[in-house]
Amino acid sequence: MISAAQIRAGRALINAKQSELAKAAGVALATLNNIERGVGDPRSSTLEAIERALAFAGVECDGDGQRETVSLQRLSRPSAHDTYFACQRVLECLEPGSLLKVERVRFYVQSNQGLQQTETPRRIAVMIEGESRSVLFDQASFSLTDSVRVAEVARMLTAALVNCPDGVDYTDTVVEDTTVAHLEEAAYRLAALDWQRLTHPKQLLQVYGEWTSDLQRLADTREHPLHEAFSCAGSPAPETAAPFAPPDLPHDGPENDEATEPDSAASSPVEETKPASQPASPPTVHRALSPEEVARLLGEPDIAEVEGEDDIDDGPPLPDLSGPAADVGDPPPLPDPSAPNHAAQEIPEAPPLPDPSAPENALDIDDVIDNDDDEDDPLLTTPPPAFKT
Repeated sequence: MISAAQIRAGRALINAKQSELAKAAGVALATLNNIERGVGDPRSSTLEAIERALAFAGVECDGDGQRETVSLQRLSRPSAHDTYFACQRVLECLEPGSLLKVERVRFYVQSNQGLQQTETPRRIAVMIEGESRSVLFDQASFSLTDSVRVAEVARMLTAALVNCPDGVDYTDTVVEDTTVAHLEEAAYRLAALDWQRLTHPKQLLQVYGEWTSDLQRLADTREHPLHEAFSCAGSPAPETAAPFAPPDLPHDGPENDEATEPDSAASSPVEETKPASQPASPPTVHRALSPEEVARLLGEPDIAEVEGEDDIDDGPPLPDLSGPAADVGDPPPLPDPSAPNHAAQEIPEAPPLPDPSAPENALDIDDVIDNDDDEDDPLLTTPPPAFKT
């Protein structure tokens, strides 16, 4: 397991800060600070994550209980033969937070004459030079045989142009296969080449082979990574349909009359010339619509046509009210309420009420309360039922 002293030494070899190593290892900055100071008991998973991050940066840590060694591999050649995994490794090296701290990326096309024999005569390789070490990816068979292989190359070009815009180079000649040479010899050959700055992905792709219609189709497809690589290089986007422009509405007046006249010169092909200065077009004059035009727009019949129609039935003639008013006579007089026939009818008086103080109107108490009638009442004569106790 890596020790605190090895972590400090490895970080010093690659000139990395604690925050950079903590971000690359995926641990908290305070955790890494405590581990390097020997505070606390860190987990084994945390130490393994830190060791993997340093190993990816080229730092090798070893120890046998008696000695601890920390070394930096300044030149490496990953044994990634599969194009997918090799592309992922390249993208990890080109990330902004990578401990490699990329300074220059070199793309080149090499002939396929080494140990990796495939049907493609050429392959694309990449050399990544960092602040403290360099990595050569020449084992994978990057090619342009299909859209998937083109997408892998396009992703690497996009990452290089975005994260290292001023440090991307290429060579316009096909290089001999570097996989047959030792790593140091291959690096020496590459250093002696004539490198040019890569400003557009098409420069490298044309070294690989001719620019075909299939590559152009992929470059015009927005969903393909090659289109994104072209966009990062500043290429114009594929041509799209022109935006819709509403036509000008016709205006009454001399301007509209001139526009409706057939122009014989417009039908014949005339070479377009861009004048130095064009006079400003006269302003559009708007006028109010007449009542007839408003009725025509609304779909109403013309006033003149309505006035000229004779088949409308006018009905019976109306009486002439301009003459003297007709004499209808005086209204009948109202009846006189003082006349004998209209006298008020007399209402007969009501009979007098009986006098309760008179002897004949006195009430006998025995007539009001008659106890003899209670004997015939079954509710009063029936005894109540007996209850058991």
